[in-house]
This record gives sequence, structure tokens and C-alpha cells, in this order.
Amino acid sequence: IPEIRADQVWATTHNGIPVKGRGVIVAIVDSGIDWQHGDFKDAQGHSRILEIWDQTAQRGTPPAGYDYGNLCTRSQIDQAQCTETDTEGHGTHVAGIAAGNGLSTNPARYVGVAPEADLLVVKDSGRDAGILDAWNYIVSRARALGRPVVINNSFGSHGGAHDGTAALEKAIDQLSGNGVIFVVAAGNEGNDPIHAAGTLRPGETANITYTFPEPSPLNVSEADIWYNQADAISTSVIAPGGQTFGPVHKGEIQEFSGPDNTTITIDASPWAGNPDNWIWIQIQKPEGQQLSGNWAFVLHGDNITAGGRWDAWLATGQGAGSGTEYFTTNVDPHMTVGEPGTAHKAITVASYTTKACWPSVEGDRCFDPEPTLGAISDFSSIGPTRDGREKPDLAAPGEAITAAFSRDARSEFSPARVDPDNVHLSIQGTSMAAPHVAGTIALMLQVNPALNAMAALNILRQTARTDGFTGSVWNANWGTGKLDAKAAVDAARAAPTGTRVYLPAVARNYAPAAQPRPTATPTPPSAMPTPTATLPAPTPTTPPGEICEEYVVNGSFEEGGDGFAGWTLSENVQLSSYAYDGSFSAWLGGYNDAEDWLGQEGIQFPAGVTTARLTFFADLTSDEDPAINVAYDDFCVGIWPIGTPSGNALISMGCLTNLDVTNGWAAFSYDFTPQDLVLINNQIRSLWFRATTDNKLPTSVYLDQVSLEVCTGE
Repeated sequence: IPEIRADQVWATTHNGIPVKGRGVIVAIVDSGIDWQHGDFKDAQGHSRILEIWDQTAQRGTPPAGYDYGNLCTRSQIDQAQCTETDTEGHGTHVAGIAAGNGLSTNPARYVGVAPEADLLVVKDSGRDAGILDAWNYIVSRARALGRPVVINNSFGSHGGAHDGTAALEKAIDQLSGNGVIFVVAAGNEGNDPIHAAGTLRPGETANITYTFPEPSPLNVSEADIWYNQADAISTSVIAPGGQTFGPVHKGEIQEFSGPDNTTITIDASPWAGNPDNWIWIQIQKPEGQQLSGNWAFVLHGDNITAGGRWDAWLATGQGAGSGTEYFTTNVDPHMTVGEPGTAHKAITVASYTTKACWPSVEGDRCFDPEPTLGAISDFSSIGPTRDGREKPDLAAPGEAITAAFSRDARSEFSPARVDPDNVHLSIQGTSMAAPHVAGTIALMLQVNPALNAMAALNILRQTARTDGFTGSVWNANWGTGKLDAKAAVDAARAAPTGTRVYLPAVARNYAPAAQPRPTATPTPPSAMPTPTATLPAPTPTTPPGEICEEYVVNGSFEEGGDGFAGWTLSENVQLSSYAYDGSFSAWLGGYNDAEDWLGQEGIQFPAGVTTARLTFFADLTSDEDPAINVAYDDFCVGIWPIGTPSGNALISMGCLTNLDVTNGWAAFSYDFTPQDLVLINNQIRSLWFRATTDNKLPTSVYLDQVSLEVCTGE
């Protein structure tokens, strides 16, 4: 805690309350939690766990909207009626680091980063579908409670493209937003030869070998190989005895009967959701039999037009010394950050060393050899992503971390790892580093509850500490440096809240195109945007008013057969399943020469209007190059007389342009001026949103939760 300066954050207050995570939810998706542990109870003995969804339970009552598992409520937990257990101990330990309060001992000795945050826990099923359900459940519950949430994910895998296109990674990008932030462990494969890479020339062949130490615990092995969509590579497999199976060409899938009861599958068929080429190799034996020996896959450059670069990961491997398979040729130590840590909006955390020794029931214990304090952990996975993005983002303490010990996991750990108090445990991994960051984000969300996910990511990266160990940053081991909770929370206090981002008072001045630019394929309305900047926000004001009414019909785009009940729209405006809340939003622009408008006609404003405020959520993305710094495309809002928005608006509420990319969903509002109120008082007017793009690179706007609140005097 002192290493990351979290204790200095606790000494500060926000609205008179110590900054320890109060009012924030820390969600844990993991092996479960020991809900009886004293570190998760308050001073009165009541549980700080809001709910536990045990997805592995064979019977019970699942959360609303789901048909499996069992949900334990806080009341059931307090009454000791919850049946969930954490027999692995991993989730309990992670939760303790992020939000344990140490009250299992007197005095409290091992306190987590956000000791007053509440917890929401999902014991996941180990399936991607279960994890997706867990995240959706958590976000839904947090919204229902009106609370910000940070979701810790201390898990990962290497079966994928490592470029942000996996289903879990897309879900993180979609669900992240104001007050919803995901943290992911980078992985523990920094020392493990599980990634191989190379380049093929046309007609060239490469043999990539990997081995299974004996005895091996595996009866199945999987390798994922990825390369550019414009190239064509064929694949064969060579068994330990020298038999060759294949080749299998791009677009094909074949299964072979191999030696010693092995089944060999080579799948080079297209992968949905990623345009690049994929080759999946599975070698399997029946249950109870183990794979062994030296295997190889052979890559041949059938048609190379895009450089011939290929990357391969052993999806089941954990490296030499682990008892699982590992590469012995073409080893590349980079790109070992696991999925979903390569998601664009994930905050991905590496590990460094702050302790080499710890107390245990068997006396003091130390690593042998002892690691260098302050140095990166040798196991910490290494970036970047396959598409060249900067992951990990930063590093946090991850070795010999002492936190809550699950009573149901006694048999899983050596007594040399158990603290003398018998309720805490010392283990290591990026799994332990990630909850340090998750707890820090809980502190940030207490002082800024609607902090945007990308804003939080940028703050953590910009405030990370550097020293002689980190060297210059960003780098593939450290990211941007060491977590500094105090600096991050200070920055979060000063950051825009994300809930009151106001439109500019006037539209930007437009400059002509200074140079020719390429055309691009329009962004479809179902695609996930990947914004890159933050729109600044002035200080909000709260309008007075005694009697206020809503004057927008169906502002959430959920009503009517097409979602647009109450709206008038041009032909190219579409409904999108990418929504801030609910199921749908409206999509404008996103193609060349767009001239889209969406509005509500014939709004009958009352007499005696004292205040009026328009609010809405929008996500603006653009393919334009921000370095050119020219506003080519715009999105404007205003009040017009009855009819479609031709000519100048009666009330121009402002415009956004391709220079105002929003970093995910941002909330906008406009308070009507006294001059504006004169123009709507006792009048029939129309509210219009209008998107205009040029004939080059498109700018898209997703619009949701539109509200026009009009107040009259007493």
C-alpha cells in the first residue's frame, strides 16, 4: 500500500468522506470468494459483498435474465445462507488486494487498496459465454444501483489473434464507458517460450518445433497461428516419429489419425470477426493418455504479397519447466500479453517486485533466488499486441502479495505460503498486480464517479512513476511505469466528470481540405467504435424549476417496430445495437457525403418556461487523421421552426466535428439561455440532430438517451 501511495489517498477526503472507495463497486470475476472472511465485513459484522453469482452451482436461483447458477444476496450472506465456496482461493486473494479491509485481524494488518468499496462477485464457469454473462450482469447491477464499477479480471489465455478482435475483447470495448472500467492481468508468460514468430518469402518453408516434457499433464495441445489476410500459407504437422500430416491450404480444414492414438486437426478456415488468416492446430489423445516428444508444424509461403509475417502461440502451453509444451525454435519473447488484455479499452497490468520474503506458519520464507526489489517480475508478460498497440499499460506490485486466504482452499497452498494469522496468504502473479490497479480505480471513481474508461486509462498511464528500473517508457515490459495511486486520484479529481460534457457554444470554424486524403469504407452501425481523444468539459450548472416535464418521446430508441417511434429521420439514419443503455441507439453519418438528420417535430412548448435543458449521450468516432487538425465533418444540434432543418437554426446549441472524438460514450447537455427561452415559450418548435460528412473519410455518431426537460415557474 505505501509503495503505490494508496495510504496517502486515504488521508484525503471527498465531500467530507475519506477516499477509501466508499460508494464504488469493485467487481471480481474469478474463482469465487470466501464470503465468511472478515476482510469482507464492515465494523458491525455485515457483509460488504452486495451479491455473489455462482455460475458453477447446479441448483439454486440465478440472477434475473439468466437460467443457470445461483445468486446469493447480501441478506443471504449475512444470514449465512450462501452455498458458494472458493476452493481455489484465487478470487478471495484478488478481492482482498483490491478491497479487503483487514478486519479479520485486530489490529487490521493486511488492508486492500479500496477498503470501503462494496464488492460484487461472479464465480465464473470458465467459459467465454459465462464471462460475457458475468460482465453484462455486473454492468446491469451497477447501473440499477446507480453506482460506478471497476471490474477486475485476473485471467487470460493465448488462443486468439492478440489484437483486440476476440469476443471478450470486443465486449470490454463495448461495455466500458462512464463509470464502467475493466482491469485485466497481463499474464504470467514473460519467461515462457509460448510465442514464436517469423517471416516467410514466397515459396519458402519454415519448420517450427515444440516439445512436451515427460511426464506431461496434457492430453491435448492447441496452437494458434495468425498472419496477414493478403498472404496465403499452407500448414503441415510432423509427429515425433517423422510422419507428416498435410499440407492444409488456406481456407481448408482437415483431420488426421496420427501415431499413438493421436488425432491431429489443422483448421485454416476463415475466422469470424477477424479479416486476418488463422491456422488452428490441435493434437489430442484420449483421456488418461499424455502427449510427449518433439512435434513441429511446417509453414509454406504459397502466396506472399503482404510481407509474410506470422505469429504463433501455444494456447495450452505455460513454458519450459511447467510440464506443458513450449517452442524450441523461432521463439519470440514479445507479444505474450494474454487475451482479453489486448482489448483496446482494457487497463492491462504487468507485475513488479516489492517483496522477496514473507512470514508464514513455518517461519519466514523467501524466494530462491531472491528477485531484485523494484525490478519487473520475470514472469510478467511482455507486449506489444499483435497489431502493435501498447500493452501492458502499467505495472503494479505482484510478488509475495499477502491478502485474504479462503478457508475452502486450505489444501491448495503450502503452509509456507500461509501467514501466521491463518487467514491471509502470500502468492504472486499479474493476477495480484491487477487488483492493485482495480482498487486504485475505485478510489478514482469515488472522487469522479462518472470517469470515462479511456480517461481513467490515460490518467493511470500519465501518472505512472518511472525510475532506473522502468527506464524510458512506454516499453514492452513496464508499459508506462509503476502505479502511483495518489497521483492518479489527484488527476481524477481534476478530470472531466463525463456526465456533464457541454457542447461548444458555437460551431467550429471550418477550414478547407489542405491536401488530398484517401477514401475509406463506411463504418457500419453495428461496428464498435475505437475513439482516441477526450472532449473537455466546462463546469456544469443545475437549472432551477418547480414543475418540469419531459418533451422528448422515446429518447432511448427502444419503442416502435424500428426503434424510432416519435422520431422523424432521413433515410440513411439507422438503428444500432451499440447502446449507452438499453438495447439500441441511433447511428448518423459514417459514410461519404452524409447528410443525415434526426429529430422530433412539432414540440408544443408551454407558456411560462423558466428553464430548459437538453441532455443526450453520444459516441463520436472518426477515420479522419487528427494530426491534420481540420474539421471536415460535423454533428450539430439545434431548435428549428416546424419542418426539416433547412437554413439556420433558431437556437444553435453547437456542433461537434471529427476533431472531437469522444473516447466512448460521453454525456452532453445544453442549458437554454434567457434569449433561447423567449424563442420557445408557448411556441411549436422542432428539435434536430444533423450529421454532415464530406466525400472522404467518414465520421460516425451514435446517439442515445435524449432528454429535453422543460420547467415552468411555480
